[in-house]
Amino acid sequence: MPALRGVLRVAGGILTVALVGVIVGALVVAVASRQTPDGPAAFRGRAALTVLSGSMTPTFRTGDVILDRIVTPAGAAALPVGTIITFRSGLTSAGRPMLITHRIVGTATVQGAATSQRAYVTKGDANNSPDQALVAPAQIVGVYILRVPYLGYVSAFVRRPLGFALIVVLPAVYLIGGEFLRLWRAMDAEERQKRAAAGSTDA
Repeated sequence: MPALRGVLRVAGGILTVALVGVIVGALVVAVASRQTPDGPAAFRGRAALTVLSGSMTPTFRTGDVILDRIVTPAGAAALPVGTIITFRSGLTSAGRPMLITHRIVGTATVQGAATSQRAYVTKGDANNSPDQALVAPAQIVGVYILRVPYLGYVSAFVRRPLGFALIVVLPAVYLIGGEFLRLWRAMDAEERQKRAAAGSTDA
């Protein structure tokens, strides 16, 4: 029995750590991948984005979460060909910036009224032809760093009431309830010891 209790205790500890990791990870992804009226929400110069199309397959795929390093227009003015960038391209139906993450495949010079400006030719790795519109440095919000496969599905699920309940609320209730149960058992055991000690003293 002592060996079994030890195994169960270790298993319970691992389950607790796993549940805490799931809760924290789900909340972090849900918060980090939110959108602001100006574009992706940034934390310490980084932004998390959920991939919604397969235009960059196989570099990353639908449902992945990608991490971008936020850049300023000045920093975006001298990016090399081959860099994967996230840029604004119009507005969504909700009035938020439409963000596209494609690779720079070339550069161009756009002549203005007084000065010329550098612009980028972009293309999705899975697309047969480049994007029709050039991308100005002012449109670029981030440079791709890495991806986390399929995490976007978790993020989308957590935003739904059922997903939030299953991934965040229920594990939290389990953990809190388990702590209360352990506390109650400890208090009950202490009370029994006090009664046993009082009984032996009276005898």
